[in-house]
Amino acid sequence: MKQADRRAMRMVKRRAVAKLRSRIGESIGETLVSLLISALALTMLAGAITAATRVITQSKTKMSEYYAGDSAMAAHSGGATISVTLTTGTDTVTLSAQSYQNSSSIGTVAYGPAPSSGD
Repeated sequence: MKQADRRAMRMVKRRAVAKLRSRIGESIGETLVSLLISALALTMLAGAITAATRVITQSKTKMSEYYAGDSAMAAHSGGATISVTLTTGTDTVTLSAQSYQNSSSIGTVAYGPAPSSGD
């Protein structure tokens, strides 16, 4: 370390020790500023909690809509159905899509393997 750095460190240390040994309290201005900072932090925390609660509620609503649509699609036997068969060499894959319409979802389409004739 350079001599100037050491001197600066000693001065900082002396000031810190003097402040700790001092019997003089904090001024009213410092106290008010610390209270203001604490109040702002608590206000920001309350806002973050409110936003998180709103996001959780929206997420639950969307998941309920998804599950209702998924259940309706699984239970629904009507609607438009299309099947696509893809053949590559010796591999063949058949996919089907079925659309349905109810009060909460219109035109939702599910993709997946085509049901076998036993289903």
